[in-house]
Amino acid sequence: MDAADRLSLVAAAATSLGPIEDPSTFAAKVRDRAVELYLMSRERGAVGRALEQLDECRTYVATVLGGKVEHHPLPDGGELRRGLVRLKVAASKYNRDGVEEIRTELLSTDEGAALWARIRGLVGHRVLVYAQTEEKDSRKVKTMRHVEDLGEDRELARGDAA
Repeated sequence: MDAADRLSLVAAAATSLGPIEDPSTFAAKVRDRAVELYLMSRERGAVGRALEQLDECRTYVATVLGGKVEHHPLPDGGELRRGLVRLKVAASKYNRDGVEEIRTELLSTDEGAALWARIRGLVGHRVLVYAQTEEKDSRKVKTMRHVEDLGEDRELARGDAA
């Protein structure tokens, strides 16, 4: 880490704390916060991993049509659950009808639960989808990593009224 990166990290840590009168207490708290921020940003940290995933995503515009919880039974009797989101996308050779399904992270994770809650409130909205395609068990799997709300899809509302 060079001097500029170090200074940026210390500045971020200090501003996140707000005012602290005692200089020795302030320095100790800045040190602790700077260490937390640094560890979060590393590749193996939660924030670092999320940033790496976003770097690998492709983005596209779609409309959220709805979704459901997908259940995957486990041999031990448990189950894994993911959100399965239905999107209206541009028609293509892969989605001739212009409808695509994409999965969220596991709903048992903070990231998966937060994204699923957000998606449920975006039905009928145009969104910018951040999707990562990975190979698992010799097949390609697309996972939604993030979504940005672009507002209500007025064309969809007119099409439903017709």
